Amino acid sequence: AIHLRRRGGRHRRLQRPDGRYSIRVMRDGQKVQKYAKTRKEAETILREITYELEHGTYRKDTKLTFDKWFDTWVETYKRPTIKASTIAIYQCYYNVHVKPAIGTMRIQSVRASHIQKILNGMQMEYSDQVIKHIEVIVSEAMKQAVKEGLILNNPCDGVTVPKGKPKENHIAMTVSEQQLFTDRIQDAEQVLNSFLTLQLCTGLRFGECAALQWQDIDLKNKVLHVRHTVHVVDGADVLTTPKTRCSLRDVPLMPKAIEVLRREKARAAGQKVIALDRFIFDGGNGRAVILRTLNRYMKRICKQIARSEERRVGKECR
Repeated sequence: AIHLRRRGGRHRRLQRPDGRYSIRVMRDGQKVQKYAKTRKEAETILREITYELEHGTYRKDTKLTFDKWFDTWVETYKRPTIKASTIAIYQCYYNVHVKPAIGTMRIQSVRASHIQKILNGMQMEYSDQVIKHIEVIVSEAMKQAVKEGLILNNPCDGVTVPKGKPKENHIAMTVSEQQLFTDRIQDAEQVLNSFLTLQLCTGLRFGECAALQWQDIDLKNKVLHVRHTVHVVDGADVLTTPKTRCSLRDVPLMPKAIEVLRREKARAAGQKVIALDRFIFDGGNGRAVILRTLNRYMKRICKQIARSEERRVGKECR
């Protein structure tokens, strides 16, 4: 090696036979060694290391990838404190949006610009809420990495969360549309028909309706108690409480809703499966009815109604 400079044995810069520069710094018994391609780069690295060691901000290089750290953060710090359904959302967002971009990078190499690029790429397809949620997930993981001494600063501090696509206006069904919907689902199998009819009568979310058990129904006082919701996590039904207190509520039952529930109770009695903790809308083997199937079916019905309405309006305009 060609010796270029040395200062009192504290640090030195050597040029190797392959042309690279080896930077070695010793301070208070701590040894740091790095490499650079050019003399200018070596001088910059030398100044940075010296400054960081003098001010106590130096962090040893680690091969830990952000992917590995994210898994550690989820299992160690999040899983004991939040619901399994929330963990599933974290992992879904991470696998789809974050992992392909920075998952294989060393955590110390992740910069604000990398995270900013991820968020900017979501602007045209995702809402403000989803974009902010992903920024929060990454930021929390990075904040814990700072506490662990893995990185000096949280790169998310330098990120500006962009605006997402404009929010869609959700319009409630009119009375005539509700009637069309009810007519369309008459030919569906009983569990689908009953599920969607009860949703129409009560305004329950899919997960809330799927989570209903016979102990939640008070036919005598004509009221339904919303106490749980169902999420599918790794292919299994997970029964949890709703996210907010406002979601815990009592819903009065209309005559049509009571009719549906009595019909389902008669069906369950015929199968000898009535139990207070049994799902009202049983998808088989004691599981809740499959939400994806219901969602696809409902969307298909809504599209059929929309097409038929377009044809009707077209005929009227002729």
